[in-house]
Amino acid sequence: MGGLGKTTLAQKVYKSNELERHFPCRIWLSISQKFDVHNLLREILYSVEPNLRKENPTIRQEDLRTKLREYLSQKRYLIVLDDVWSIGLWESLRTTLPDEKNASRVLITTRIVDVARAADGDSTPHELRHLNENESLTLLFQKANIPIGESGVQFRTDLNDVARQLTKMCAYLPLALIVLGSILSRRERTKNAWQRVHETFDWHDEATKRCSEVLLLSYVELPYHLKPCFLYFASFPEDYEISAKHVIRMWIAEGFVPRGGHGTMEEKAQKFLEELLQRSLVQVIKKSWGGKCKTCRVHDLVREMAIREVREENFFTVFTKEDDEIQFSAQKVRRAMLQCRPPTNFGIHSKYARSLLLFWPDGYELNNGGFRLLKVLSVERLNFWRNKIIHKSWLEGLIHLRYLGFRHCFVPFEFRRISFSKLKNLETVDFEGTSFAWPHGFFEELRYSWQSNYYFHSLWKVPSLRHVIIRRGNLYPSFPSKGDPLKNLQTLKLGTNIRRRSSIIVKWQNLKAMLTRSEHLISLAITSRALPLLSEGMRDLSCHETIQSLSLDGRWERDLCVLNLEMLPTNLTKLTLLGSELEEDPMSVLERLQSLTILRLWRYSFVGTKLTCSEGGFPRLQKLELVRLFNVSHWDIQEGAMPRLSHLIIFELYELQVPELQNVPTLRNLELDEHLYEISGQPENHYKIQHVSSVRKLKDWRD
Repeated sequence: MGGLGKTTLAQKVYKSNELERHFPCRIWLSISQKFDVHNLLREILYSVEPNLRKENPTIRQEDLRTKLREYLSQKRYLIVLDDVWSIGLWESLRTTLPDEKNASRVLITTRIVDVARAADGDSTPHELRHLNENESLTLLFQKANIPIGESGVQFRTDLNDVARQLTKMCAYLPLALIVLGSILSRRERTKNAWQRVHETFDWHDEATKRCSEVLLLSYVELPYHLKPCFLYFASFPEDYEISAKHVIRMWIAEGFVPRGGHGTMEEKAQKFLEELLQRSLVQVIKKSWGGKCKTCRVHDLVREMAIREVREENFFTVFTKEDDEIQFSAQKVRRAMLQCRPPTNFGIHSKYARSLLLFWPDGYELNNGGFRLLKVLSVERLNFWRNKIIHKSWLEGLIHLRYLGFRHCFVPFEFRRISFSKLKNLETVDFEGTSFAWPHGFFEELRYSWQSNYYFHSLWKVPSLRHVIIRRGNLYPSFPSKGDPLKNLQTLKLGTNIRRRSSIIVKWQNLKAMLTRSEHLISLAITSRALPLLSEGMRDLSCHETIQSLSLDGRWERDLCVLNLEMLPTNLTKLTLLGSELEEDPMSVLERLQSLTILRLWRYSFVGTKLTCSEGGFPRLQKLELVRLFNVSHWDIQEGAMPRLSHLIIFELYELQVPELQNVPTLRNLELDEHLYEISGQPENHYKIQHVSSVRKLKDWRD
């Protein structure tokens, strides 16, 4: 049943160091009850060969199986199919996965024993058991933040009896115990208080229903301000890895986070998310190096409970292929999430909608007469050229819009002239990985002439802007001008394609003026591939004390590319340099940044041959990434350098030998390319890495 820990156990196997060495190719797929075989095959293929995802046109369905067998037959692979519900799925996949007798494996988790037996009739499936009483009590007391004694079995005697009743009623199910423990952690540590919790439940015989009761209580007990934040997670697809930043910005756009008072809205929303995590209603997938949640998800059973609540309260309407059109036609849709073609009468009540989230939808066209009150519009992985879904004129009429996200989409070319100035309430614009969908048949040179222009001039006229992400696609926005109102801007991530040196000087001057006015700017990322980044434009960054994250992608001017401390923000915690082509060792400057915790020197950021990290340098650095610095042949690490470094990545430094890592005793995780990984295992290098608990081989790298 759900909640026993099948996925958790499979993840521990999947991520173990021993298996990482054994399986160069590892793929994780979350299946669930709704699946499309061709999409799964495509995801497996893209996981094996990531570059194929960028190909246009995409691989045809009839060629998928042939291509996949071709690529997998050359590798020893581990494929995890998590939460399989159908015997037919495995039957559809097994003929495509080649068995080259090289110890490749497929690992399946499922709630249905017949699926497990059908997958491998010659072996006995591993069935997870429920916890025993002592294990359940230990877990419950741990989550309730109550000491259990050194031996692990010494419990609070005054709470023992009621705790045993609670664990028994939870059917010794880990998920139910974890959530219940989080509830008890906020109650008095008395028998009467815990007994009142026990009496709250309408206990049933079936373990699944008991778990549902616990989950429902955890929602009922949420403070008023957290309930809409939690219910918003029901709008994401099952097993979807949710970006903490994205959901926080959606909460703010919806008005769930109070304005005014101490701290920014983002800081308040972050506290909301942390409380949901503490209550075990949301699970952390990845953490940032600062310890904050980076991505998260909700358990299937928690999501099912949330969907029941959003439907009962008409908080969100979730459309999937199995949904009954009639069920929704009578409702006034306030918020909608679509993963399929919507009902034919979807536009009837759309004038009430405040949010619209589209995830990999089928081709359709929205009712242009509706959705005028939208505050949140989020679309992911859609080709607008093949799906006439959103029109420019309709988009410009969404005057209440606060969050606009087109992530990894192909948008119509007419969008280059969107009048953002009409969207006076806009706070977030996220076009990460989005490109123009070029009309078929246009000349290639005309396409490049389009690319050389700048668009979205009116974007910077919106005074409420807080976050702007437009990069990793071919949407090249203009830089802000000197008079643009940008005092609320916190995040700016832009890609540029300037082709004239005079233009880049003007743009850097605009950036300088913008930095002067953007007193709340925290994160800045600039990409310029066609012409050099001018160093004089960056000299103004040092006075900007609020910038914590900085990424600069592009070659610097040759006569000005000597790095000095005055060019960088004083409170910088994260720095990424790509393609800078610095000729002098940057470490002597960067190691003096007192707050720097993450440093990434990628792809020709340094073209010299020697790096030196001196004693006392990088006092707070925790993670260092050196990637594709092809000329570096020597790295001198003096004793006492990088006293807090715990994670190091070295990839494609072909001239480099294993550096003196014994001088970094705090190092715990080391990731190396194939060349360094092989020589690090030689006896003469053993003393350099013997203190490192995890040494992994990297097969590929994606910026």
